[in-house]
Amino acid sequence: MSAAATESPVERGSLLAGGTRTRLRQAGPVEASEAVVFVHGNPGSADDWEGLIGAAASTGRRALAVDLPDFGDTIAPEGFEHTTIGYATFLGEALKELGVERAHLVLHDFGGPIGLVWVAMNPEALASITLIDTGILPGYRWHKLARIWRTPVVGELFQATATRSAFRMLLNRNEPRGLPRDFVEAMYDHYDRRTRKAVLALYRDTDDPGSLADLYTVPFNNRAGGNITPVAGASDPSVQEYYPAFSPDDAMIAFNRIPNDKNMYNQPLSEVWIVPSSGGTATRLAANDPPGCSGKVSPGVTNSWAKWAPDMSSASGGRTFYWIVFSSTRAGTLPQLYVTPGVGFSGVTHRRGEGTDAEVALITLRRAERD
Repeated sequence: MSAAATESPVERGSLLAGGTRTRLRQAGPVEASEAVVFVHGNPGSADDWEGLIGAAASTGRRALAVDLPDFGDTIAPEGFEHTTIGYATFLGEALKELGVERAHLVLHDFGGPIGLVWVAMNPEALASITLIDTGILPGYRWHKLARIWRTPVVGELFQATATRSAFRMLLNRNEPRGLPRDFVEAMYDHYDRRTRKAVLALYRDTDDPGSLADLYTVPFNNRAGGNITPVAGASDPSVQEYYPAFSPDDAMIAFNRIPNDKNMYNQPLSEVWIVPSSGGTATRLAANDPPGCSGKVSPGVTNSWAKWAPDMSSASGGRTFYWIVFSSTRAGTLPQLYVTPGVGFSGVTHRRGEGTDAEVALITLRRAERD
């Protein structure tokens, strides 16, 4: 039996979510609170997923997809924010209206950052995640088209002159076998003036996925999530902060820090810093510096990926002693693990808590998503 013959029928309908009337594609048990949720990219729409929705539903699961506002046939309401946070908020509203409490996310292209921001806002609602041509991309730089879209005037001219034949050629330029002609033609039909404007706004609001990162906290809030809050001392606009880790008592955060114009991945300029989890003045870890006899200096030896030992010790004077493990290339081209002690002091005003409403999750976001 062919795969197509086993697919469940896909229902086509609409949904009102967050002030947007969007198209809905859905199959499987509609009463289920857990669903496979497909999020399209640019260009794209809920139509992209019909075959996979049917295939997923044939396993007995609920599966669905919606148009993102100003994509497909869906018109965004006045004042809609064409940003990753704006689209992530819309996604959350749509899932709430559909009664989806746990999501198996399948994210493609720009659906990746949108879905990942939604996860950061709703960590307990994530059942699983599948990334297609997207993801956490340290060191990534925008592709050529994105650089055009992000350039004022040039982007508008490019969008205004994007003909059907040029659109077809661009979509197929990296596809040896080419995409199905009917699929490409339908995609172009949806690529109207409002979608082209939405693309420009979205790309211009989003910095390079591999750069300009800061640290934020998200409240647990009985699994409901909430507003993100920048960590003071680890959200400096003049540098990038990433790879965070809480200390065992949740009092401190260790993280990487590098200049804004550098790639995150395997970055020689990376150093480990420490900041109170409630925010404050960040402190550079002294162990970043190799021994003087080595002839090496930091920045320059890729100090990264700090993790805390699970135990700590308390002493008089309110001091707390920690152990930190981190990676460094100070001994050669390949990274090795190093251990260093650390000291903290009492008086920290914030703890994550133990399953309470005060608990927070720690995340890294691109700086454009902060506002």
